[in-house]
Amino acid sequence: KLNGNQTLNEMAKGAFKETLLTNVIYWLVWTPENTAANAKEEEELGIRPYVEEIPLERIIDVQKDEMGNIQMIIVAGSYNYESGRYGVETKPEYRIYFADGEVEIWRENAKGEVNLYDTVQLEVPEMPIVELECEEQTENPAFVNEANIQLQQYNIDNARFSYNLKLAYPIVKTWGLLQNSRNIARDSIDEEGNPVKVVEFQSSKGIDFPVNPETGAKLGDIELTEVSGGADTVLKSTSDDMDQAISDGFIQLVTNGSGNKTVAEAENERARGEGTLSSASQNLQNFLNDVHRLMCLYAGEQIAGEVIVNTEFASDDLDQLEYNMLTDLYAEQIIDKRQLIEELQKYGKLKTVEIDALMDRLTAVGMQ
Repeated sequence: KLNGNQTLNEMAKGAFKETLLTNVIYWLVWTPENTAANAKEEEELGIRPYVEEIPLERIIDVQKDEMGNIQMIIVAGSYNYESGRYGVETKPEYRIYFADGEVEIWRENAKGEVNLYDTVQLEVPEMPIVELECEEQTENPAFVNEANIQLQQYNIDNARFSYNLKLAYPIVKTWGLLQNSRNIARDSIDEEGNPVKVVEFQSSKGIDFPVNPETGAKLGDIELTEVSGGADTVLKSTSDDMDQAISDGFIQLVTNGSGNKTVAEAENERARGEGTLSSASQNLQNFLNDVHRLMCLYAGEQIAGEVIVNTEFASDDLDQLEYNMLTDLYAEQIIDKRQLIEELQKYGKLKTVEIDALMDRLTAVGMQ
């Protein structure tokens, strides 16, 4: 486990996802203060390297050399200023990490002044923060449009739920009601402070209405009108359209599924999609191996082994036309997610995916 709670696999998947959403993430490799006298005490006290993800909002500044290596990075945090009967008061703290393993700690005092509090030399004379970024930085990270659509879809689904609740309760309309008959109307005040007449009755007691003196027909009545469910169809259709747009956005990371393409055009787009995944996977592999190397150094162990991330997404046994046909069929909603995965598994792909479990998770999050 890298941070005491999550495994390497869990944190790596989280890092990959965060990079797609934010363009860049930072991990800090650190070791708790070592007060052990020997290796046995180190093991008993749990003195070992850990990994902590630094939220982007805490990154104040990053400076790199011409090769892209981080030379200095400023991270915002806080420290316990003083403790009293009403709890602990905290004040801002800033840590400046340098490439040679030196760390400056700056703290804000009671006057609001930020002064150098301490300078620490790490036991490993290297930058302890490792960066993972997209190969091509963009103003809008990948899937940001899909994320915005999901927010809109949530609002529509919420409106649909509220609307459907009203379908079970009819609207009561009255007209021509005699307010002075049987004293059924009473004086009251509405929410705005205006005087109003309030009528409360049970249907079993009956209501008096004006009557036409010539024909004897009632000049008033009570109507119960049920709310039409037609709007539910519109809301559901809109939500389904958004669901498909989100799915298409994720598919386009691998291939731009669309008909009316030549074989060369389809192959070029498929290759670009696979190149995107391969490049991102290679970056993740390099990032994890940098973390692994630092953890070995902090643990005082020989650097051995390597973290391997799958960077191959093409298949010799899956013809390019078959691959493009599958993605086009899914994009056009001719086959669903289950059928797409089942077909890919026939070609030896996604063998570790449990389709039923995946469908349950998609259903739980409203994506199926």
